Amino acid sequence: MDELRNIPINETVELKDIATLKYEVEDPHHHTERWNGKASATVSIRKESEANTVDVSEMVAATVQKMNNNPALSNYQIKLYRNYGDIIKGRLKTLRNNGMLGAIFAALVLFFSSANFE
Repeated sequence: MDELRNIPINETVELKDIATLKYEVEDPHHHTERWNGKASATVSIRKESEANTVDVSEMVAATVQKMNNNPALSNYQIKLYRNYGDIIKGRLKTLRNNGMLGAIFAALVLFFSSANFE
């Protein structure tokens, strides 16, 4: 656990300076996790209730990218598994596109219905 706590984030900050690391085994019979056949560890990051999910997810993604570029961590493969910020951005894009289509159809209906009255 100390090895994880001492992972450098940048030249002056280590993971223990910005995060609380806990080892909790949910199932006492399940001691290892595997990803693509290799032993792995899962890190779950939760935002505070007043924080913006998209902003937090973008900061986490940027930090993961920095960690992947850090030569001191070259023995580790760090990946994002579930990024809710991307899901939210996709849903907002769909909502915007559907709203624009709805506005276009409403304008067309108004245009053609007003043309019939003249």
